Amino acid sequence: MDLWHEFHGPNAGYVLELYDRFRANPNSVDPATRAAFERWQPPAEGQPAVPSGEIIVPEADKVMATVNLATTIREYGHLAAHIDPLG
Repeated sequence: MDLWHEFHGPNAGYVLELYDRFRANPNSVDPATRAAFERWQPPAEGQPAVPSGEIIVPEADKVMATVNLATTIREYGHLAAHIDPLG
C-alpha cells in the first residue's frame, strides 16, 4: 500500500503532520493510523506526490454528475428543507 498516493493537497499535509506526531510519540495517534504508519514512509523531501510523468485525468461523466448534483442542490434544495420552527 502506497499511502502517499492516497492523499493530495491539504490532506497530504494533514497526513504528514500526523506522521510527525506518530514519530514523536506513536501512542498519540489512533491504533489504525499507527498500524498504517508502521508500514509507511513519507516521500523524500521535494519528491512530488504524483510522479512527474503521470497525469491524473478525472472521468468527465463523474465530474459532470458532481456538478449537476451541486447545481440541483443549490437550485432546489430549499424546497425540501423543513425550516418552519412552528411545525
